[in-house]
Amino acid sequence: MSTKTTNLYEALYKNNGIAIPTEINLITSVNPDDSCPSPYDEIIAIGDYLTIIDQDYVIFFKQLKSDNEKSDSSRNSNFLDFCRKENSDRIYDGIDSYTCFFPSMSIADSYELLSKSSPDKQGFLRGMLPENDAEYELDGKKIKYHWESGTVLKLTVTEDGEAEIYIFDQQASGANVAIKYEAQY
Repeated sequence: MSTKTTNLYEALYKNNGIAIPTEINLITSVNPDDSCPSPYDEIIAIGDYLTIIDQDYVIFFKQLKSDNEKSDSSRNSNFLDFCRKENSDRIYDGIDSYTCFFPSMSIADSYELLSKSSPDKQGFLRGMLPENDAEYELDGKKIKYHWESGTVLKLTVTEDGEAEIYIFDQQASGANVAIKYEAQY
């Protein structure tokens, strides 16, 4: 790897808060006929990170060594980092649906991520998850917590005919959350 390329990677990693060890490895196929399709044909290995460059994006993968490190990493993530949009190719009709999975997290953990996901939500969601059904109004929003069982919570936020519905479902491996946004359209 040239000095110019090495300096580029050092600047890129430093800009993302990643310390560069003394060694940068470029992983490629030994047999060009058996190589993966681009961008997976060249993977950069630096310390605990694997990096793939795809068009104008740089994707970092970090090896997590312990369950505590995995758990801490998850809790510092954005709520929607765990979600995928349902039917993303569908024509918008006022309804958006997402499914989310929070590995090794409880309903309370995933709720905490939700409540901290935006300043708007911090303003109307309770800091602590209610243990029983609860309902209140705040700033024109009606917030309702309904425990459908000990492992399923339905949280509904309505305002001006629009609704956000969150269904938290505790599983042995983590928490599933189904999200539905309904807007007047």
